[in-house]
Amino acid sequence: MDPSGTIDPPAPIGSLRVTSADGIFDLAITDNSSVHRGIFYFAESDVTRRSASPSAFFSSSRNLRVALGNQTL
Repeated sequence: MDPSGTIDPPAPIGSLRVTSADGIFDLAITDNSSVHRGIFYFAESDVTRRSASPSAFFSSSRNLRVALGNQTL
């Protein structure tokens, strides 16, 4: 990689599907763009829209299951 060059950002993802029950959330990303090495997806969650400290989840996988307590948002 040339440190003086620029790197094009990846294309936007196709969709995000979130299903939840009893505090377990399943996130599934549909991304039909080319595979890029080192790409990480992330999602943020919180119980309010304007929180200063949301929980962030990072993964190189396009699927994530996370427990957020006994709540369904």
